[in-house]
Amino acid sequence: MAEGKNKIIVYRDWITTFDPLTDDEAGRLIKHFFRYVNDQQPEAPDRLTSLLFEPIKQTLKRDLRRYEKICLRNQQNGTLGGRPKETHNNPKKPSGVKRNPNKPDNDNDSDINISFEFFWNAYDKKEDRVKCERKWNGLTDADREACMAAVPAYVQSTPDKKFRKNPATYLNNKSWTNEIISYPTPVARPYVPPQTPSYINKNYVQPV
Repeated sequence: MAEGKNKIIVYRDWITTFDPLTDDEAGRLIKHFFRYVNDQQPEAPDRLTSLLFEPIKQTLKRDLRRYEKICLRNQQNGTLGGRPKETHNNPKKPSGVKRNPNKPDNDNDSDINISFEFFWNAYDKKEDRVKCERKWNGLTDADREACMAAVPAYVQSTPDKKFRKNPATYLNNKSWTNEIISYPTPVARPYVPPQTPSYINKNYVQPV
């Protein structure tokens, strides 16, 4: 966090990350979140927390860069004496503003909020890397965050990689929006020896 910055933005769609978690998993994730924003440089307590927190962390970093640019711009404007007076040639337009105010801020257009390497390692099925990286870089920030929120649960539901989708197929079809069906692990039952039916006379001795 920047010095003197006591507020952060929490996004509503982060609920898609927290909802599938158990209370214990969600608790570990939110505690890790608050330790991070308070500059405690925490280590993730487990792999699931690390995977789920990464897209949140990248969003926080992107917001921090924007905040720092605004602070720097305001500082520069203050040094120059603030907003210049209106002139005939440049009415109502500060000299420090060069972009069209109706055009979205493109300062961070070249930034990728979540690196491809993070997806590649988390998905853990190394096929068609070039196609996957090209598709990943073409996704929106929101899509990358939603994808990384779903990948850990999908990977856990497909421990055998031959049943896991090709990563290019997963990205092209936006498969992170699909329902993840987890099959319970079979539980071995203890052996129970057969019992003598109740209608059999227990005192009967078969003749030799």
